[in-house]
Amino acid sequence: MSVNMEVTEKPKSQETEPDVPSDLNEPQIPESAKQRPLLVDIPVTDDTAALNLMVGFLNVAQRRGAFNFRESGKIGECIQRFVRQPTPEQVAAALESQNATVAAAAAAETTN
Repeated sequence: MSVNMEVTEKPKSQETEPDVPSDLNEPQIPESAKQRPLLVDIPVTDDTAALNLMVGFLNVAQRRGAFNFRESGKIGECIQRFVRQPTPEQVAAALESQNATVAAAAAAETTN
């Protein structure tokens, strides 16, 4: 039994990409991330802005896998120290505003 075989190389210009949908070649960016400004473009105008930017950069580092589980937990604990819970007055004002908006929308709907 004899096998005859010929091997030739394709020129680079004739090589084709594998059949992969083009949207798989591009990184997937959530719609909300497309609308937000980059952290590096936000000016540091005061202490609050500086702290918020540091928290933002820590979140980016965490998503990239920079911290282990225990470190992530400790960072989360530190961030919670700076997250201010709304006062009962702020909650009441927000609910009142929301209720007024709903009532106005309902009134406008009944007049149409």
